[in-house]
Amino acid sequence: MANIELDGANKKIKVDSGDLTLDIPGDIILDADGGDITFADGGTNILKVTNSSSDVVLQPQVDAKDIIFKQYDGTTVATVEDNGTFNIPTDKLAINGTAVTSTAAELNILDGVTATATELNLIDGVTATTAELNILDGVTATASEINLIDGGTARGTTAIADGDGVLINDAGTMRMTTVETLKTYIGGADPSSADGDSLGTASLEWSDLYLADGGIIYFGNDQDVTLTHVADTGLTFKTAATASDSYPTLNIHTGSTDIDDNDYIGRIDFRAPDEGTGTDAITAAAAIYARAEADFSSSVNKTKLVFQTGSSGAASDKLTITNNGSISLTPDASSAWVWNENGVDADFRVESDEKSHLFFLDGGTNDGASAFNDDAPETGTGGVTLNQTSLDNLILSLKSNDIAHGVTNHQETDTYMGFLKYHATSGGGNITGISEDDVGMFIHGFAPNGQTSQDASAVACVQMRANAISGAGGANVGSTANCFGVQNAGSQRFIVRGDGNIFSDQGHSTYDDYDDAQLARAYDLSHGKGVIDSKFDKFVAYNHEKLAELDLVGRHPKTNKPNHMVNVTGMQRLHNGAIWQQYEKHNQLLEAVYDLAKEAVGEEKANAILEKHEVKRLQ
Repeated sequence: MANIELDGANKKIKVDSGDLTLDIPGDIILDADGGDITFADGGTNILKVTNSSSDVVLQPQVDAKDIIFKQYDGTTVATVEDNGTFNIPTDKLAINGTAVTSTAAELNILDGVTATATELNLIDGVTATTAELNILDGVTATASEINLIDGGTARGTTAIADGDGVLINDAGTMRMTTVETLKTYIGGADPSSADGDSLGTASLEWSDLYLADGGIIYFGNDQDVTLTHVADTGLTFKTAATASDSYPTLNIHTGSTDIDDNDYIGRIDFRAPDEGTGTDAITAAAAIYARAEADFSSSVNKTKLVFQTGSSGAASDKLTITNNGSISLTPDASSAWVWNENGVDADFRVESDEKSHLFFLDGGTNDGASAFNDDAPETGTGGVTLNQTSLDNLILSLKSNDIAHGVTNHQETDTYMGFLKYHATSGGGNITGISEDDVGMFIHGFAPNGQTSQDASAVACVQMRANAISGAGGANVGSTANCFGVQNAGSQRFIVRGDGNIFSDQGHSTYDDYDDAQLARAYDLSHGKGVIDSKFDKFVAYNHEKLAELDLVGRHPKTNKPNHMVNVTGMQRLHNGAIWQQYEKHNQLLEAVYDLAKEAVGEEKANAILEKHEVKRLQ
């Protein structure tokens, strides 16, 4: 007895030998929820029965094999071959109980027949006599020619002339007419209904369309859009609508449904005639095109518009308007950007969201005056007006990427010079220079020849002027008012007053430990040329180095040796000290002479001598 094994892991019923017979009182139902029942032999799948939307599909599982239907005795009654052929014995086909005895060759006679079932049924009721049928005895038409009448598809390339005949069905009667007659009929034919007919088909296109001068193409049920030929000039595209928001629109659509970055969306080319000469006859002399600037999506359609022009070849990009409104110009190397080339009184103006004259160039006054944030430049030819309204920041900033001074409390680190108001509400100019090295501001003046006169009208190569306000003009600064000042940080150190007096906030050190007269003589000896020698010069105890140590002269920035730069204020202090020291020595000498006079002539006569010479002793 064979063993039956239930293999749950592999989902199998396994019999070790012999056949397996299912003998049950009722029916055997195979219910596969997967929809497939597969028959196999020795592990090889042979046939699969599939449920396809409740249709039963029989599918062989071995390639290039047939499905064969046999009788009990093994006789093959039908075969479904691998190539799709359904093969049955000739004498085994019956339709509605009637056996088909025709051979395959006989049935193939119908292969070229294009008649419909209705047309074939006409034969069923033919009552023509033999004599009537003999009318066909002289017919020389071929089967192909007769099939043309039946709707045959054979076509030639024979040219059609006006006199050629055309066979038509006139209410059931076949008649012949000419191509010329048919052409006249088609030329005056109207469609059967509005928007009901096409001119040509997808496979049968018209080649050319000729319209007379002034010809019009009407679009729409109410002819609301027209395209009119203007003789010898061009075309006029016009809409009949008169509402203020109605205007003609020309849409250029690309056929691509997937727009990628840099894809063309549409293009208009301007060309010379194809029959013309030169490069522009075969390339676009000018063009306008739209091109994607990103992959398109439901929320992205970034597009740029580009204008091209050419001069000696194909047009190239000259003006580009990007998706965000940025404009870039790309002229040829020898060309320039020109505004108002015709020289009319046209201004150039740039607006912001709040300012109508963010940048303004006055083209009507012929002086080239320009302004930022001002509609009435007060400058003359070539001048620039800057209006910062009520702002207090820099009005002009000069920068360089080579600079990083780090003084960011005043200006950005790459700003080496700035212009701004001195006071937020009262005005005044503030020019600030910042450096990474020794010089924060350098003023350099050039003139053909420096003036040598020194009077109230004289000028210098580097000139500064101070004025007091007088009405709408200027006046002299008061004699005791300050004209010019120099500060160290925020402290005033030097002032030139209106009357010409100079004030200096200098150090208060004196040179009382030195013989001031000798120091002054040492300066003359070390700096002067043509100094007259004195027998007392040998007693001068000081030299150039001592003057530098006392900060009366400067030192060379590299050698540190004393130079000929003079500390003017220091020399003033030195001279004051020398005068006082001489005053002291004078009075000391006076007292010594007075004491000698008293001893020599007596006090009374000594006083008389002083009085005679108007000499006053310090009491």
